[in-house]
Amino acid sequence: MCDSNGLDNENRLFQALTQFMTLMGSPPSLSFLPEIRKEMTCIAHQTDFDAVIAFLTKSSEYLYKERLSQSQCNLPIEKLRNYVRENYSKEISLPDVASYMNMSKTTFHRFVKKETGMTWVNYLNNVRIGYAAQMLLLSDDPIVNIGYDCGFNTSNYFIEVFKKVKGMTPGEYRESKKRK
Repeated sequence: MCDSNGLDNENRLFQALTQFMTLMGSPPSLSFLPEIRKEMTCIAHQTDFDAVIAFLTKSSEYLYKERLSQSQCNLPIEKLRNYVRENYSKEISLPDVASYMNMSKTTFHRFVKKETGMTWVNYLNNVRIGYAAQMLLLSDDPIVNIGYDCGFNTSNYFIEVFKKVKGMTPGEYRESKKRK
């Protein structure tokens, strides 16, 4: 049962979120409303900062997915970028990604080279190293775990690719950024 203060907070939160999404060019769809309403009811009665952050994170993820579906995802390069962003931590085989893109392996190789200036493997590794670099700075997780979390099967390969892309090992990168 909501008290009047909780209900007021819930309504204010819902209005703010709806206004934000509309300003971002993505008014909430009807499928979004019941799901997010439940979340708002829970946090409207709390002062727990973690609950608010979790709500905002979930709302941001929804907004991202909503914008993604409304974007020009029919552009092949955007389709590839979105696929890699969502799957960089997993094993991505060439046949799977070429099939996802509705291309032969040869056509896919040419497409990636033309659009990115890199080979498929170099493009994928650059994306993965970008995520790894963020994780190195934002967490104290062991370097080996970060490599695995970013889709690298062995720590040696992760360190080798990281050094090739960033010019230093992951450990050196983490230390150099901490000193600044």
